[in-house]
Amino acid sequence: MLKKVIIIRIICLIFSAAVLAAGVIKKEYLLITMGCVAALSCAINFMHFRNIVKDPEKKRAYENAMHDERLIYISNKSYSLAFNVSVYAMFFGAIAAIAAGYREYGILICYIICGMLIIHGIARRIYRKKY
Repeated sequence: MLKKVIIIRIICLIFSAAVLAAGVIKKEYLLITMGCVAALSCAINFMHFRNIVKDPEKKRAYENAMHDERLIYISNKSYSLAFNVSVYAMFFGAIAAIAAGYREYGILICYIICGMLIIHGIARRIYRKKY
């Protein structure tokens, strides 16, 4: 379980570094800022999970917490809320970008939102059939 989380954090770090690099190459401060914030966030999360894996007590406690039904329920609810809030925040960000004259970025954000919702819908159908 922890290995998957670390791999996901590394992938996020790579994508955010790519956004940062694209911002530096194009000299767009919006992309530089987004890439920098995402890269720092992913790096901090990656270091946190790496420290959990190194310490056997923390690793055991984390794995035990993953099997507690109450914590799983709370975690699922918080992920759902975070997903909904992020979709709405991105939508309002897209509207703000379009209103500020960054039409291309607004449209890109809308495409990203559509992709997120499609992936969410597919995952939800798969999990409903499975469980």
